[in-house]
Amino acid sequence: MTWNTITSLLRGDLKGAMFRTMLRGTYNMTCAAWTGGGAFINDGEKFRGNFTINGIETFFGGNFTLLEENGRMVIRADYIWHPQGKPSEAKRVRKDFYM
Repeated sequence: MTWNTITSLLRGDLKGAMFRTMLRGTYNMTCAAWTGGGAFINDGEKFRGNFTINGIETFFGGNFTLLEENGRMVIRADYIWHPQGKPSEAKRVRKDFYM
């Protein structure tokens, strides 16, 4: 934790604390129809990572950056998608997901 993390928490700014806390890790995701995972790193300035989702019918894999924009959290993703088993049909997708 840094001084900026602590002051953000004292002000009740949870988003600010999350973006100012340096951390890194890996994660796994599972569902009935897919599995996935990835890694992330927050160096106190940029919060970025990568992911794969391997489903019964589809595959997704790429990178993301987590940002705070106009008071909202945004996941800016750049990834490929294709029907399962058909990588020759891959499409590149750049999309923002607002939380």
